Amino acid sequence: RTAVAPLLGSFEGAVYFQQYELLVGAETSIFVHITSVAAPAANIAWALRSACAATPLASPWSTATAACGPALAQAACRPGDLSGKFGQVTVAAPLSLYVIDTTLTVRLAVGAVLSL
Repeated sequence: RTAVAPLLGSFEGAVYFQQYELLVGAETSIFVHITSVAAPAANIAWALRSACAATPLASPWSTATAACGPALAQAACRPGDLSGKFGQVTVAAPLSLYVIDTTLTVRLAVGAVLSL
């Protein structure tokens, strides 16, 4: 299963989410390809959000806490809190990034937008 999140903000590119549909609890691969259409930007928070929400996507089974960061287990973060899980990003040139998410399912990513 694959989902693509449109970008919000001053960026162009695509973010792809892939997960094996037949494996329950399978990891989600996230492929990021972003270019800044304005000036280069550093330390950008990134999150997957529903089209109408201001907070990162959550799930009913999430055990997320306020203590969320790349040094902690991914389960400490909301599923859509990509900065919390993988750190902020810098887009000084085209950014290509590949990460594996153990708490975000592609079903949550369908219909979501990526905000930077």
